[in-house]
Amino acid sequence: AHTRAFRFTSAAVGVDKMARVPVLALALVASCLVSSSAAFELRGSPFQCLEEQAVANIGNGLWRTFGFEVAMPVNASLAVSQGWYPTSSSCDSSQGLVYSQSKSGATEDKPLQLMYTQTGMFAGVRVTIYGDSWTSKIGPAAQPSLVKGGYWIVQSGAKDTWYITVSTRSSEFMCGSARSSLLLGDRLVINQGTLDFSIPLSAKAAQSEGYVPGSCMKTMGQHWMLDLSLRNGQLSWVEGNLLPVVPMYYPPTIDGTIHAIFITTPVAQPGAALFGHGDWETPALTASLMCENFCSKDCHWTTDFWSTMHIYFNSDWQDATCPGGSGIVDRACPSD
Repeated sequence: AHTRAFRFTSAAVGVDKMARVPVLALALVASCLVSSSAAFELRGSPFQCLEEQAVANIGNGLWRTFGFEVAMPVNASLAVSQGWYPTSSSCDSSQGLVYSQSKSGATEDKPLQLMYTQTGMFAGVRVTIYGDSWTSKIGPAAQPSLVKGGYWIVQSGAKDTWYITVSTRSSEFMCGSARSSLLLGDRLVINQGTLDFSIPLSAKAAQSEGYVPGSCMKTMGQHWMLDLSLRNGQLSWVEGNLLPVVPMYYPPTIDGTIHAIFITTPVAQPGAALFGHGDWETPALTASLMCENFCSKDCHWTTDFWSTMHIYFNSDWQDATCPGGSGIVDRACPSD
């Protein structure tokens, strides 16, 4: 259950000043009463709606890219007002509608797309990757085993292009009139409708599913990684075995809940090789810097570079610290 005292900012709820529990309580009540008929129809009562908010909501806002933490639109109306374009030919019953930063859809310099329901609610993120490595023998950005496993989807009609979608709501909300009081949703599902791979929403659940605890870094929380070939709390250090969506939980204990994710590929992406301000963190991580996300002396990779893209779901990234941490990113290896 989410017991975190969310910290609301203007990006999250449209207010100028910071506030904690009192504002959270008022915001939750308001969100359950503003669309009262929908809330009553779907949730039974405002009290049941409030319980849903407290237990299932994955976050109170949306930001991208470590180091810049750019606020992103939490509904379709905001997306349009902020220069995003609806680029779906039709509504996908499992994933909703796609909004892009370019009228032409995902591009190499703007590979992040946002998903919304037919009624305009936030429904997930989609990231497109390109090319293969020119500095190592690792091969394509989407490793063959991950394509075969259904984690990366081949982009039809494009060469060396793949995408991954992380959905935050069930399919019942995507293309109909159903609405929810939850700002972002209640789940994280990779390629909903095909793969249907659920990312655990707590560190305790991640541990039970064989994820490996990694380091904690400020703003991010604690990383947990999954080796798809093992799923037993260990890692093979094979790029194609690493789940390309890495969850982070906060606080950095076994009681932590979902705070952020990053999407990763073992090939430096266009726009990530040099310093800049794009969707990917820049510059791309060297293999040794990627190992900073782990807490193992055995960490090693065949590739030379990794690209990562952080997506934050909670406004308290501003206050997320790591007890005992050190260095620029306050890195620590918690005892889980």
